[in-house]
Amino acid sequence: MSSTPPAVGALPASRIDRRVGPPPDCSTNVTCPAIFRLVDGNFAIVGTHHTDTLRPHLPADAGVADYERIVVVPKKVMLGATKVLLLALAGTLVGSVVTALLMALTHASQASLSNWSHLGLRPSDRA
Repeated sequence: MSSTPPAVGALPASRIDRRVGPPPDCSTNVTCPAIFRLVDGNFAIVGTHHTDTLRPHLPADAGVADYERIVVVPKKVMLGATKVLLLALAGTLVGSVVTALLMALTHASQASLSNWSHLGLRPSDRA
């Protein structure tokens, strides 16, 4: 890593945690695009640098800071990473829902079982 401090507004550097999506075919060593999750939760992308070519075509509400670059990533790489990210997100959401349900059930089982008035039942009706 460079010893130069990052530009104001630039994301700090972080180590690579893991690849997101399938590894590319780098057998030709011509191009090896990839998406990586960093230890700090951000993402790094290896792709083809096209800042100068694409900057003039950015929408009016977009820009590229001096410390940023526009990088082109093949559709196959992006879709592979998106699939992995969506599956991880779905797993997290399902896990959160299951956890919430288990907590609710645990709380309900710890509640007073003698108070069934909210169901219109008397304790003698439960048997």
